Amino acid sequence: MSERYRDSAARLCSLSPSRQLTIALDYDDTYTEDPAFWAAVVDVSRKFGHRFICVTARRKTFDNMKELRETLPHDVEAHFSYDEPKADYAKRHGIAVDIWIDDRPGWIVGVT
Repeated sequence: MSERYRDSAARLCSLSPSRQLTIALDYDDTYTEDPAFWAAVVDVSRKFGHRFICVTARRKTFDNMKELRETLPHDVEAHFSYDEPKADYAKRHGIAVDIWIDDRPGWIVGVT
């Protein structure tokens, strides 16, 4: 990382956010397309005080839970909506998502 970028990032991270945002990131074909990039985005977002979660349409199985636990950045909660639109799942579990990031937005609202 260049020193110029590092200095700019440090200045930005010193700003106080107006409120904490909850950002929901899809796993398959979103996070998995570039895990290093998304890990950096999660890291910078946390420095601004925001919360990242992962909401996947996968079924909640031991193997899926293990895979996400081993690949997602530390402390990114994994949620498995499986047979339910992601927004409905989040609401039912009391999660107020401010920003959704998904390669297939129809999965968020149930239009696939």
